[in-house]
Amino acid sequence: MSILDQAKKEPQNGIEQLRGRLADLEGEVVQLKARPTAPIDAESMLENATDGFLVYDSEFQFTYVNVDGERILAKPKAELLGKTQWDRSEERRVGKECRSRWSPYH
Repeated sequence: MSILDQAKKEPQNGIEQLRGRLADLEGEVVQLKARPTAPIDAESMLENATDGFLVYDSEFQFTYVNVDGERILAKPKAELLGKTQWDRSEERRVGKECRSRWSPYH
């Protein structure tokens, strides 16, 4: 029988049980709030993400590439950082054309 069912049958006893349970819950909340929490490490989260994550600056240069980004682009991070998507040799011609059409930075 739940506390609420018991409270319906025996109001005074049920109320006392509810008060006791609320006191227990308050204690649990206090304990949870007192637990130290680890700071969020954004770089670790991005490195362990299951999707490729790329960050570009205003001139479309790679400023961050995670592990899956390296896999998707088939290039190590060291070869990508500081270069643009259009600097990648296999896409150079198409990239320059796209950049000249749509980029305000050409």
